[in-house]
Amino acid sequence: MGRTVIVDQVSDEISLNLQSIMRRKINNYGGQNLLCFQRKNYKFDPNFNLIVACMSQRPKFDVNITNYITLVNFSINVESLTTQLLTTIVKNERQDLDSIFAENSKEAYDSVKNLKGI
Repeated sequence: MGRTVIVDQVSDEISLNLQSIMRRKINNYGGQNLLCFQRKNYKFDPNFNLIVACMSQRPKFDVNITNYITLVNFSINVESLTTQLLTTIVKNERQDLDSIFAENSKEAYDSVKNLKGI
């Protein structure tokens, strides 16, 4: 049953039942991978995906959950997404530009610090 399950309109508090799936607590019993859900064991398929969607722009999930999940923010606008992606591309494709930017930023910070000292 390697299907994708979508749970929509989740609040900031995630029930313990979903937490056990998110943690992917898999036990190996008799050569089979089993996932424990609501005190029952089910065969685990590596193609299984759980997608949890909430309406909150800034969900405050428990720390124990955020260690096991990937948060994706879909409420971002096009301009800020472009900026984030451009920064990532520059870091990966042109490390020399990234280092020049870091040097220039440090010089600008030092210049501002010197001006405040005058």
